[in-house]
Amino acid sequence: MGHAQRRLMKTRLMWLGLGLGLVLAPLGCQVTVNDGDDDCSLAMPVGDECGRDFVCVDGSWVLEEGQSFCTPCPEYQPSDGEACSAIGQTCQYEEEFGCDTEISFVTSRCTEDGWFTAYPNCQPEPVCPDDMPIAGSDCSDWDFAYWCDYPTNCGDGSSVSMHCEITVEASTWVIDSEPSCQLACADASGTAECAAIAGCQWLEPGCAEPPQTAISAGCYPIDDCTVNACTPDEVCSPYVYNPCFDQPCDACGGEYSLCTPVKLD
Repeated sequence: MGHAQRRLMKTRLMWLGLGLGLVLAPLGCQVTVNDGDDDCSLAMPVGDECGRDFVCVDGSWVLEEGQSFCTPCPEYQPSDGEACSAIGQTCQYEEEFGCDTEISFVTSRCTEDGWFTAYPNCQPEPVCPDDMPIAGSDCSDWDFAYWCDYPTNCGDGSSVSMHCEITVEASTWVIDSEPSCQLACADASGTAECAAIAGCQWLEPGCAEPPQTAISAGCYPIDDCTVNACTPDEVCSPYVYNPCFDQPCDACGGEYSLCTPVKLD
């Protein structure tokens, strides 16, 4: 074979190789693994048609900085910790978060521990009940109740701060700051303030049958006179209160003893 023929054959083979390369390229995975630490214990990541470049960092294959992602974002916002493969990928989702606009965007990022969503650093304006709620009572209807302040009877302009603590089990009102003064139980203006005073409870009259006496509605010490003795001029007398006030039960009479003056003949 002459020199010219060999040259022509070489040229034809070169073009044939390029043609086959163009045909086969879409069928393969165009992944370039850059030179880096070769101590990755995991297998090289499987590439895709995007031609992403990976580099070994701290023993793990990661997408090279500046590379664009072609892995599609999940159709719906993934839960935190949900598995993902493209470390560093970010996806945006619309969510009603109650910030300045009705719709806010949140960003979900693929990390080594799975998806993680970063929420906007804002909160909606607090919405609080007009009247002070009872600590420990249900607050499931108050999603954005925080920094709720209510004045006290301390006389110094101070207030009791409360918020709605939302948990998986239940949502209840929690006191953040106690009254600035040590109010006596009898000084409470109502059920809510009574609940905010340590050692006090609100009692409602129960179903008393003569000669029993029903207690008057009010704020009383948790420990009655059977625990705290009366003065020599007083006697510890039983009264009937409603143990089911604001509680899910069927009873209508419980006994609470008060110190009353000794009757002189």
